[in-house]
Amino acid sequence: TETDGVLLAEGKVDRWSTRLAPGPAPADARISVRFSVTASSKAPRQLPGGCVRWGFHWGENLPGWDLGVVLRHKDPLHFYRVVVSAARGELGLWDATGGFLQLVPCPVKLGEAHTLRITTHGAHIQAQLDGKPVMDYWDRSLPHDGGQVGLSVWKSQVRVCLLYTSPSPRD
Repeated sequence: TETDGVLLAEGKVDRWSTRLAPGPAPADARISVRFSVTASSKAPRQLPGGCVRWGFHWGENLPGWDLGVVLRHKDPLHFYRVVVSAARGELGLWDATGGFLQLVPCPVKLGEAHTLRITTHGAHIQAQLDGKPVMDYWDRSLPHDGGQVGLSVWKSQVRVCLLYTSPSPRD
C-alpha cells in the first residue's frame, strides 16, 4: 500500500512477495532504496536435516529475511536478489540459478531508517548500507546481464521511502 509517497510492503505468506518495476533497467545501474523494517519475520537460519551446504532454495526461501532488492530479472530462474535481515543483521546475494553467492554481516536494525545502495557493473555487484561498504562481489561464473529491478518482502513489514535506479558510470 502507498500513503503520502511511502510504500508499506507486507509479506503475508512464507515466501518472497515480489513486485517488479515496469520496463528494463540499465544493465550497469545504481539502485538506492531508503527503507525501515518495522516488523521482522525473526526466524533464525536453520538448514533442513542432512543439508551440508547452501543450495537452491535452502536458506533463500526460509523465514528470517525481510527485504530483497531484485536485480537483472529476466524470468523466475534468471535474476539476483540482494536480501537483508534485521533479525540476524545480515545481507546476502542470492542467484536464482544456484543459491547464495555471498553472506555478510550488515548492521540493519529493526525500526531504524537505512539507505541501501547497490551498484552493478558487468559481473561486479557492490552494496553499501548507510554509506558504508558491506558487499563487493564478482560473479565470475555466468552473470546475469540485464532485466528489471524490483522489491521483495518476506513475511515482514517494510516501509520503503525511495526506490531509485540510474545508469552506473563507466570506470
